[in-house]
Amino acid sequence: MKKLVSIILSLTMIFASTTMAAAQENRDTKESKEVIISIPREEIVKQEKKAIDSYLNRLNLPMTNDYEYKAVLVGTQTNRKVRIGYAANQPVNGTSFASPGGFYWTDGGNEVSVSVSFAYEMLSVSVSPGQTGASGTWISSPYINIPCKLLIYKDIQVSKYQLYRRIIMRPDLGWEYTGDTYTYTPTLNYLEVVRS
Repeated sequence: MKKLVSIILSLTMIFASTTMAAAQENRDTKESKEVIISIPREEIVKQEKKAIDSYLNRLNLPMTNDYEYKAVLVGTQTNRKVRIGYAANQPVNGTSFASPGGFYWTDGGNEVSVSVSFAYEMLSVSVSPGQTGASGTWISSPYINIPCKLLIYKDIQVSKYQLYRRIIMRPDLGWEYTGDTYTYTPTLNYLEVVRS
């Protein structure tokens, strides 16, 4: 009899833990839906080069100074899954779908400030959460008759550069260190539908 009770208790515990695991898995899949969008490496390199060139061009304005500038890369660090915020063009209280639905998302548009780090330094940068609309990347919602919103996260690559200058008419004097600057480039987009 003791053996039978022991077997029944064991089976009950196994069934309960399996049921709890299945319920947890079901709840997890119902709580959010995520789509990850990679940004091509060549686009990341292009955007970083554009940012540093733009910065150097502002320093190297012709007829305004006697110096030329250059930037030397110190290092790069990627901040993983930084919360950017809700995509633009969504109702304040979210969207309720009466039947299965979802959102179209495109990058770009208004920017928001977020904090990222490089080594022990914290930096405030401006990044766009993108916007919902009639076209773009589709993400389906796991919610029906429950208000939800499209939330955006991004991986952001931060690069640190040391800036140097030298006198145009005296290149023999060499380069002089003048300070540091940073570039930041999104490298991965995470789209997630969450309850509002």
